[in-house]
Amino acid sequence: MGKGIRLLVLSLLSVLLLGQVGCCCCTWATPVRRNPILDRFRGLGAQERIVSRSNAEFDLRSDTQVFDYELKRGMSGATLEAVFRLRSGALRWTLTDPLGMVRWQGTAEGPGTVRDRKRFPPVPGVWKLEIRFNRASGSYDIAWEAR
Repeated sequence: MGKGIRLLVLSLLSVLLLGQVGCCCCTWATPVRRNPILDRFRGLGAQERIVSRSNAEFDLRSDTQVFDYELKRGMSGATLEAVFRLRSGALRWTLTDPLGMVRWQGTAEGPGTVRDRKRFPPVPGVWKLEIRFNRASGSYDIAWEAR
């Protein structure tokens, strides 16, 4: 079998079995459906994890910012960690679950730092974190992890 045909056959097998194409230096994901039996065999059947991180600096901000976070069915819950460092002004945050229930809220006033981390139950759907800034200057770091 010629080199070209052998490479084509290996590439097609890679797509069918691994769901990806590439050589030793690059890989392209393909829209091939994953095979759960092969995933388990390859050790890829581990629990899914969603991580989202946001950070920003702001100066005299007076508006509202909303973050959407996903928690899929079958996940065991989520953790949200927030650090707000304010030089001046104030802010208020509210985390609402997909059913509309407020799960966490708080305020921060400058100058000062608020650091908190909370764990939430497995309510699947889109969770919303709303931050209302009131002439606030400073920064924030937010990390959402769903498992």
